[in-house]
Amino acid sequence: MQKPNIFEYISYREFFLEVADYLKALNGMSFRQISSTLGFSSPNYWQQICKGDRSFNLKHIDAFSELFELSKTEQDFLSTIVKFENEKTPKFKLKFLHEIQEHRKRENILTLEDDLLEFFSTWYMPVVWELSVHPLFEDIDWIIQQVRPKITRSQVKSALNKLQKLNLIQSSKNGWTRTHHSIKTSSKIKSLAAIDYHKSMLAKAEFALENYDSSQRKLMSLMIGASEEKMTEISSR
Repeated sequence: MQKPNIFEYISYREFFLEVADYLKALNGMSFRQISSTLGFSSPNYWQQICKGDRSFNLKHIDAFSELFELSKTEQDFLSTIVKFENEKTPKFKLKFLHEIQEHRKRENILTLEDDLLEFFSTWYMPVVWELSVHPLFEDIDWIIQQVRPKITRSQVKSALNKLQKLNLIQSSKNGWTRTHHSIKTSSKIKSLAAIDYHKSMLAKAEFALENYDSSQRKLMSLMIGASEEKMTEISSR
């Protein structure tokens, strides 16, 4: 059995479960033995962490790193995904999520999850997606001409590469065709990336208000009175 690569995980619980399987296959270690080795008071503590009944405390990270022979870089990454999964506040959860991405970039390990996060958190990515399959599409320069604020050629090329990698577009005789009309990812990642996306789009709306004449932009707002039940129904559509 191959040793689990910690950089491929965003959930430390999933990583710990793989570690438990690996250690069992390697030297027959049980959940109880792992708990004892890490200094937990209860023999079921490690299993409870893996199942989500308890949270991993970073005071045990040195003992775990020694048991699983983690490098300093790997230990730092483990610390980050523990903070990410244990954090409840979206603001700080998003901060740790970006740190996870930076760790992976330094290790040249980028997962599909990272590409999905970039799609949702980069404001021009959905814009390039729509323009690349537009009937009037000509080339990269045409896309650049359609977008305000301006984006660069390298940004468009990067976006097109990511869209291909995500299997959202494919090359065709006349340019690009759409392969999927929607994109799916885990609700955990999508909800956090949505925060980044909406913040970015609000900033673009503010830029448009200050820099474009009303004839060049469209901004509307609507205030309604609705019960909590009605708002739940509206939000689910």
